[in-house]
Amino acid sequence: MESIPKKKKKPTKKPGEALFIKPCQTMPVNSPSEGMLIKRCHTLPTKKTAATMLLKPCQTVSERSNKKRRVTPPEVEEEKEEHEEEVAEIKFKQGDHVDVKALLSSKARNFLVTSKGGEVVPIAVLDGKYVIVCCFYVPFDIDDPVTASCQSIEALYNELTFKGIADRVRFVVVVKIAPGFGKAEFDSFFSRLSVNCLAIPFADSKSRDKICKSFGLLTKVDDDSESPCLVVHPNEKVLQFQPDFLEQYGARSFPFSEEHFDDIERQEKIIRNRICSTDSPIFLEELLQCDYLSRIANENEYVPTSSLGDTVVALYLCYHGSIMDKLQAIHKKCIKKRLKFEVILVPLPFYNHYETPSFRDRMKQDALKHSISSSWWMFPFDDKVYRTLWRLFYQFCEDQLLILPHGQCPGDLRGREIATRYGISAYPFTKETVVNKEVRKLRSFTLQDLLENTELGTDLENKNVLLYFDSFKCDLDGGYLYSNLMLYYHEIKAKYADSEVVFVSLDPNLGLDNSRIAAMMWPILPLEMCASVIKRITPTRWPGIVAFGSDGKILSRSAQSHLPISTSSRSLFEDTLASEVAAVVETQIM
Repeated sequence: MESIPKKKKKPTKKPGEALFIKPCQTMPVNSPSEGMLIKRCHTLPTKKTAATMLLKPCQTVSERSNKKRRVTPPEVEEEKEEHEEEVAEIKFKQGDHVDVKALLSSKARNFLVTSKGGEVVPIAVLDGKYVIVCCFYVPFDIDDPVTASCQSIEALYNELTFKGIADRVRFVVVVKIAPGFGKAEFDSFFSRLSVNCLAIPFADSKSRDKICKSFGLLTKVDDDSESPCLVVHPNEKVLQFQPDFLEQYGARSFPFSEEHFDDIERQEKIIRNRICSTDSPIFLEELLQCDYLSRIANENEYVPTSSLGDTVVALYLCYHGSIMDKLQAIHKKCIKKRLKFEVILVPLPFYNHYETPSFRDRMKQDALKHSISSSWWMFPFDDKVYRTLWRLFYQFCEDQLLILPHGQCPGDLRGREIATRYGISAYPFTKETVVNKEVRKLRSFTLQDLLENTELGTDLENKNVLLYFDSFKCDLDGGYLYSNLMLYYHEIKAKYADSEVVFVSLDPNLGLDNSRIAAMMWPILPLEMCASVIKRITPTRWPGIVAFGSDGKILSRSAQSHLPISTSSRSLFEDTLASEVAAVVETQIM
């Protein structure tokens, strides 16, 4: 900003006479409309500044002051041009060459400043470094998505410092100030960001706004967008320009390459498989990478992580605490029934939460309100471990349960759905448990039990039996099943020795005078018995066939899928019950 020349004696004018300014005359004038100081130069202006710095010859002060002019808030310590430069958004692509020093500097400025202390640092400090450039729209609310980006930067910075390689990376933060705000908000943002990063000075608003615009940051970040972030390799090639990679990988982001991220995903695929496998089960201390756990209410009460190896453990990944009540109720029932079950609270502050400690404290307070503080556990915050657990659930932003049973039993990533749907009956809350219990339930009775020792039941002893369920309403299958049974009945009897088909009506009002029933070549269950049979067993879909073996035990609830027998390679009496139940459970817990 040029210096204001000394005041000259103010010209006088007659009442009612307009005051005119000669070209290049220098004098301060108080604008009656804006109260701003108008400055003039001693010499002829350049072509560039003539339009913005001088009054035209014979232009009156009143005319000039009535002209619309953007007033800079008093807390902003720089002048702004009336016409901002048009800046096109840059579509950075991986592998593109970027002169990051030219991007972050200007003709008038070849330096950056530190966010802590404002120390001037030459732009050359970026030479030979990984450079991360993040843009933020300030101020923002604590629940804005931008908070996750701030936390990710801090986690990465702390990890690099811990490994002693922080000097290989330069963090540069570019702040765009919202209209009506100024240096106070600028300083407040950097005071909350624990990283001592580099920044473009507050006074250089033109460069800050230009960079933010070129990155596509024009307005406040909303729920569907994130703050843009550019990562440049020491060879000045773009590594990343996707705003979510820092939030996704946090402390494990370095060295920012796609190969590195692919390797992480391969490792986590192995972890998922091990959780749900009995061949190479994963142990709790290996997954949490910590030796001790502490009670929520008393962090001085420790137990070795390995001591929970003989019990069922639920890792409660908590975003909002939405299932805290249900989980506590289940936990109490397990304690009452003396079932081994421990819960480890894992607060995940990776979505709309800025300060990890405060979020953990809030979750602890919620636990205290639910009176569970003395029975649940926590473990120290580790960004790498917490984000790994988050990614195992594909970053779903809702509460989750990861179940790790004791011994060689497989775990489950769908603990939330299983526990909340089936309750304590699903203990230890794995899909395998639910399936096995349902199969045992279905095989707890025989065909003879269903037929209540009737004459028909006696006739069917030691036979393979197909219970055919149908109502003939609307022909949902186009009469396909009925037609196939009519067509292949004799072939079925010939292929499967000692086999029989029995019709079970799904419609209590269906009479024996029905034309299809009258044409059947196989036994018909008495209509008064159909309701009790349907209450105990039905096919997976209607119409359908339930197959029983010669021992009277159920083999399949979807035997119709093996028709017609002339083209199907599978037996009508193949034992597929477990896989059918698993498919049904899978749809229920999706």
